[in-house]
Amino acid sequence: LMSLQLPRIAILLLQRLENRLLRSVDHTITASRLFSDEIVARGFSTVTAIGNYANLDRYREITPDQVVAVRYDLGISANALVVTYIGGFTKDRMILPLIQAARLLPEMHVLLAGDGPQRPEIEACCRETHNIHDLGWIPLAQVPLITRLSDLIYYALNPGYPGAAYNAPNALGNAIAAGVPVLPGYDDDDQSDAK
Repeated sequence: LMSLQLPRIAILLLQRLENRLLRSVDHTITASRLFSDEIVARGFSTVTAIGNYANLDRYREITPDQVVAVRYDLGISANALVVTYIGGFTKDRMILPLIQAARLLPEMHVLLAGDGPQRPEIEACCRETHNIHDLGWIPLAQVPLITRLSDLIYYALNPGYPGAAYNAPNALGNAIAAGVPVLPGYDDDDQSDAK
């Protein structure tokens, strides 16, 4: 059970409730092998982990003309570098470093697709920046096209986030399905070559 920084008493109550629920079902399905293994280790053996995979057919259907048309609609030339973030706007997703990079690289375009509690801060950082495009929350049906028109998909997650070990990012699966590389974010304290 992820704590997500809840009070200890709330965690204990939720663990009891979770155990009661797990005893009352015939089979448990999770989207994480790690969580599945934890449930089995606690004595519940009827557990299956099913990955959250992208539907490849939706990516195969996208034509080069569609990609060019959407880039044109956004005011992005065919040869411009496009880095895209799709997901929740929260501090744990480390979006602000991407915005800062876009300010330093005006020839790079950044597409931000999503919403969340950090939206006001993100909007404030993006003001008067011509190369950042806020797409808002996009429908799931548009994710393949937006991913496909990108040169890089940005994905970052604060390693201190309690749920980090359980995350198998949708962005990674979508990027693989579209044949687009993933640009990982980094922790400000990380001095590795990822910077």
